[in-house]
Amino acid sequence: MTGKMFWRLLAVCLFALFSTTTYAQKRLMGRPLSDYILVYSCAAENEEGVTLAKSFAKIVEKKFKVKMEVLSDSLSHRQPQILIGATDRGLSHRFYDQKYDLFDYAIHSDSKNIALCGGGNWAIEKAFRIMVKSIESSQSIDKGHSETGNIQGEYLFPRADSCNLRILNQNVWCYDADTIPRWLRLRRMDCRNAVRAQRYADIVAAYKPDVITLQEYSKKMNGQLESLLAAQGYVKAYADSLQQNYTPIFYLKEKFSLVRVEQKALEPKQYNDKGMNSYTMTVLKYNKGGKQFAVFSTHLWSKFDRQAKGSNAAKVAQVQQLAGVVNRLKESFDIPIFIAGDMSSTLSMLPMKELMSKSFLPCVWKASKRDFRNGYHQCGIEGYSREQIRPEAQKGINAQSHIFVGNVKEGDSNVVVRSFMRITPYFALPLSPHSPCYIDAWVK
Repeated sequence: MTGKMFWRLLAVCLFALFSTTTYAQKRLMGRPLSDYILVYSCAAENEEGVTLAKSFAKIVEKKFKVKMEVLSDSLSHRQPQILIGATDRGLSHRFYDQKYDLFDYAIHSDSKNIALCGGGNWAIEKAFRIMVKSIESSQSIDKGHSETGNIQGEYLFPRADSCNLRILNQNVWCYDADTIPRWLRLRRMDCRNAVRAQRYADIVAAYKPDVITLQEYSKKMNGQLESLLAAQGYVKAYADSLQQNYTPIFYLKEKFSLVRVEQKALEPKQYNDKGMNSYTMTVLKYNKGGKQFAVFSTHLWSKFDRQAKGSNAAKVAQVQQLAGVVNRLKESFDIPIFIAGDMSSTLSMLPMKELMSKSFLPCVWKASKRDFRNGYHQCGIEGYSREQIRPEAQKGINAQSHIFVGNVKEGDSNVVVRSFMRITPYFALPLSPHSPCYIDAWVK
């Protein structure tokens, strides 16, 4: 070995040694972080149990270079433990033995262990983030610590880096009855408008989109949800061309000005469910900088040929109607165009192929970070299930709710879509058969 090679090898070894030492010095309640294991409840739902614990372990490894074991509370453990959710340990019971809300969280510690508790996975994640922050700041949580809080209304999920636009799309399920379907009632789930509107507002607060596109938005739902969104700074793009707009668009008033709005029912009439199949088109301008873009919210005819003959051809005609609106729009504006909605079609079906032939691409294909789940499950008077009706498929082919982007300049010089994601916590699944989806983009 030459002298030069020796010094290079020594430098690498010293770097590894000091890097390891630095991370090993991170402590929790006076102990090295590496002493701890993550313990989840074997009786809990996966999103509040094993799945959540494994995601926490990945974060710890990435941030602190500490590889933590993830173990079930069905076994006894001697090591110091970070308890995730409703474990059978007494420390966890301090929270779960009392009345608590979906968004309540708590952090409790004794002389050895720490419990991260919450009414749901979002709340438990909040407790975890507080713990991580304390470790990063070297002001670790002390023994005998007790802290509680509530995350309702908090902005929990920041957008991707270098993005100035977040669009959230949601079919809110037109269920206006004052009774609860048997399938949901047996699970102690309330799907009436007042309850669902509050949960939709909670999702909006957690993700803080700039623009919200909705479908199946009834007058009764509007009576519950519009005021909740207004309290967060959203206004509805309004035109009086429709008696009831089932596909409205809301936007943040402090960030945007409305340049143009258009609303119309989709044709042919025999393939329109009482006016529910329509579109809303808006052109929005940033109050700072003046950049502009267009957003559509739409809901195509919901049936298929096997249910009503001619359905697929009707949806192709409805896409062509939207394309006509786009062409008229381009006569006045050379701006990025987003089309979001419940298309009642998978990406492999003719209506979506027709839309793609008009130079619109699914954002799930354009995004660098993407969620290929289809976001569709059974939820209605016929039954309820958390399982996706069509399994996950390559490139998100089997989804029915989509966000498309069009009029993209060469080299993405006017808009870049950085992420496309679906929102699927268990508490959101009884709200609608369709899980919300959103994009983070950079309008240049």
